[in-house]
Amino acid sequence: MVIFRDGGFLITLLTPTKTLHGTSGTFVYYEAQIALIFHPIFKKWMPPGGHIEENESPQQAAIRETLEETGLDVTLINPTALTFNHPNAKTVASPICCALENIPQSNKAAAHQHIDFIFLATPKLATTFSSKENLTPKWYTQKQIHALPEMLIFKETREIIDYIFNTLVGTVL
Repeated sequence: MVIFRDGGFLITLLTPTKTLHGTSGTFVYYEAQIALIFHPIFKKWMPPGGHIEENESPQQAAIRETLEETGLDVTLINPTALTFNHPNAKTVASPICCALENIPQSNKAAAHQHIDFIFLATPKLATTFSSKENLTPKWYTQKQIHALPEMLIFKETREIIDYIFNTLVGTVL
């Protein structure tokens, strides 16, 4: 069942009775590097991202959140070859994956889940960071990402980055 609450995209699952929030994350690729932000709550390096707002597509949320958290204006990369543009329908960038994430209870929110639409993007022009949210964005090479201690990066973040470098670079990038 899909409901809209407080202007945001929210899905309520019938079983189990957890709330599912729609979110978008963006892995920004530039010159063999990925942009990550240091998340102040999780204390981990993560891609920029956040909640999908009312009347906003996952793609629009990905672009907006990346701009807010890194200062980078990005172009989403469509990882599929299928594209069309007709008066009644057109393709939009597909996520490289969707993840169901368990978010623990905090002093700000009850335990819930995110359905995270995960996109790949490249910067339009500037590659210098200017975060509005003090999230310390930084460019990382694949080697630097693997050098990060496990406590500073989620396993799934590393897996997605490896997929980008090992599968998508040279095909869609």
